Amino acid sequence: IVLEVSEEEVGYLSTLDGTEWIQPKQKAPLMHIDLFDGTIDGESQADSPKDYSDLDGFESGVRITGAVEKGPFILGSSVEISAADNNGISTGQVYQTHIKNDLGEFEIQINHRGPISIKGEGFYFNELLGELSWANMTLFAFSRILNDRTQAININLITHLTYNRIKKLIQNGAGFRNAVSQAERELIEALSIGPDGFNPNASGSRMNILGGNNVKNAYLFAVSAVLTH
Repeated sequence: IVLEVSEEEVGYLSTLDGTEWIQPKQKAPLMHIDLFDGTIDGESQADSPKDYSDLDGFESGVRITGAVEKGPFILGSSVEISAADNNGISTGQVYQTHIKNDLGEFEIQINHRGPISIKGEGFYFNELLGELSWANMTLFAFSRILNDRTQAININLITHLTYNRIKKLIQNGAGFRNAVSQAERELIEALSIGPDGFNPNASGSRMNILGGNNVKNAYLFAVSAVLTH
């Protein structure tokens, strides 16, 4: 992924493969972040990734709810959930649904526990121009299904930009929560949006631009406004 962020104009975001954070120089007019295979120098891959398949008491079928947002994806945009193994590799089990309204919301029933990859694709409401986007966008999130009968997972720029990094950390042996926390902390530091030491105190999958007036949602809105497709 290559991000270009200017202090005076909106930059551009294009999707490639992988994750590596490069800290921008403070007050630089342009920020460049190149993301490759998710590996940061000095890391080594562990022999055995964490096992997320030993969740006792899971009953078949879990209802996933959430929203897909750059600005909100529009009615009819596609959402695809792929079951993944403990290395984050797709098992071939795929569930498909569509955005049910212009708030970017979706819901779907799946029969899987453990890691999942979620892809949202479609046109969205451009929060900068106040109109429909000129082109469609694809966003990803990497999450996991617990024992809950209903689970909320949002897809947005935070989940998209940490997607491959989370998977790489898991492949290196990190637990899921630690992988998400580390990947998002690195992203926050790299983007440098907000005051020094800022922490939204919420994972990207819990953030929702239309979810209410609070710090975590305001941060997502700021990131979405600064970065454009």
